[in-house]
Amino acid sequence: MVFALAALVPVLGCADTSNFVDNDGGGDTQGVPPNLDGLESIRIEPADAVLELKDENPVKQAYKAFGKFRDGSEREITTAVTFGVLDPSIGVFKSAEFVSGTKRGGKTEVEVDSATGVRATTSVTVIYKRVFVTGTAPADVAKRFEGPDDPSTSNELVYPADGVLIPPNLLELEFQWKPGAGFVFFELSLKNAGTDIRIYTQCETVGVGCGLTPSENLWSTIVGSLRGAEAVDVTVRGTDQGGTRVGTSTSRKLLVAEEDVQGGLFYWNAAGSIIRYDFGKPKQKPTLFYSAPQAKALFCVGCHALSRDGKRMAVGLDIPAPAPLKVIDVASRTEISAGAANFMSFNPDASQIITSDGNSLVLRDSTTLAVIGKEPLVANGTMPDWSADGQTVVYAFDEQAIPIPVGNPGVSQGSLMLIRNDATNGSWSAPATLVKSSGKNNYYPTFSPDNQFVIFNRAAGSSYDAPDAQLWLVKAQPNSAPVFLANANGQGDLGNSWPKFSPFVQKYKGRRLMWVTFSSRRDYGLRLSGDGRAQIWMAAIEPYKDDLNTDPSYPGFWLPVQDINTGNHIAQWTETVVKKPCVKNEDCPTGEFCESGICEPKVQ
Repeated sequence: MVFALAALVPVLGCADTSNFVDNDGGGDTQGVPPNLDGLESIRIEPADAVLELKDENPVKQAYKAFGKFRDGSEREITTAVTFGVLDPSIGVFKSAEFVSGTKRGGKTEVEVDSATGVRATTSVTVIYKRVFVTGTAPADVAKRFEGPDDPSTSNELVYPADGVLIPPNLLELEFQWKPGAGFVFFELSLKNAGTDIRIYTQCETVGVGCGLTPSENLWSTIVGSLRGAEAVDVTVRGTDQGGTRVGTSTSRKLLVAEEDVQGGLFYWNAAGSIIRYDFGKPKQKPTLFYSAPQAKALFCVGCHALSRDGKRMAVGLDIPAPAPLKVIDVASRTEISAGAANFMSFNPDASQIITSDGNSLVLRDSTTLAVIGKEPLVANGTMPDWSADGQTVVYAFDEQAIPIPVGNPGVSQGSLMLIRNDATNGSWSAPATLVKSSGKNNYYPTFSPDNQFVIFNRAAGSSYDAPDAQLWLVKAQPNSAPVFLANANGQGDLGNSWPKFSPFVQKYKGRRLMWVTFSSRRDYGLRLSGDGRAQIWMAAIEPYKDDLNTDPSYPGFWLPVQDINTGNHIAQWTETVVKKPCVKNEDCPTGEFCESGICEPKVQ
């Protein structure tokens, strides 16, 4: 256990130290001062202090240390010891005075250390306390919640899901609830040991209930106070015009991760276009990247694959019989090569691409689409995904499939197979079974960014638009046992399809964390209810948790970088969003402008 002592504050992990007050030294700890001879124990005052941080100024607390000696006496030894804290994101010591940060609260240990080796600890809790009034709610609205609780009338919190973990750079999050009868004012609270945020509002109608989307500044405050912290309890209280009674919802847990999501996201919508979003620039709008007219398609552009470096995209057009295929340069959106395929995947440096018409796998040069080696690479295979290290390809194999000349849009009794590439001579191994069908259909496999896991879909029947499609995770080792991602899947048949990992592994509370996107026909709270419209959802996964003996996933959340009015599918990721170079605005596509020599989308 490492403490940030008053004489030295080390940088711990990824903690944001921008709001810390620097320490300037502690007590005299050189040698053993005479007044510490015979020291047996230390008592700290105050013990278990609780401090409230109500504004932008740090809260301070003076500490004292008292020593108990062998002769039975006790005397103050504050100047002869050193004070420190375990978590400097909560605050630090200046000599014997604790000074909190200003952006977040929390609970941490205080340690007093003496040169004799005798130590003592206590706790300090800083409560980040804020009150906000939004919309048309009156300034004194908080007083109306002093009335008696009415257990017969309560609010029902609908979204987000209980226990959801979100990235700190999520563009926004809408809280949605069904109000109790007669309630016109509402208090949304977020509380844990170090946080007490209360937002007062009136009902903004969302479907059959209410919604609150915090403003950009308010959301920044919320996320900043919760980044990497313990879960907060989200609760909605409601009251009537006169504040005569108060109804309270059941609480739900909300967590915020430590690290921002990075990379770019490209998804296909039912209007027939590909939309792009750059997580590295969260204030920018999602933009139209590629449309049917740009591709010279008859109807639409849809199924697509991105190279890991973001420089190339393979796009299927119109009907998958098989679909006309274009490999394009992402920056300029110009065609590099053309062919036909229903499914495709690039190798790590984008020099090669594996294509499938739904019947077989063929290895090709991505610039010319010329066949490399034998054709086909795999006689019966589809839905390939190439690992980030370039060593392995996973694909779906349907032993009952009958090859058809127009290509196969899916599988019905799919098993998942692995083939490995020998980089020294370019040879490929014989296929090895990853997941055997056993009466179920396994399909749409994709590797985790560290190559150690495969997430995939499972359904009872055909892979095409399967209403019962579910998410499963398996170690990328032959004949491993897959685990059902119950939290991410949700309840019932929700059509959870096309899972894709974001390209980076993150840290969360000392563990490895990954993010996965998928399309789902579940309700988006009250805003999209009973419609069955496919939307892009995202969920956190801790794949190393408990060696996959338990569900490593968190509940999903709706990704607020999409148009809710269109069906949205196949969110493909890339490490970097590659954009067109420019000299002037006229060099850029519609909706973008020239900034520092690069075409950038407009800021919201």
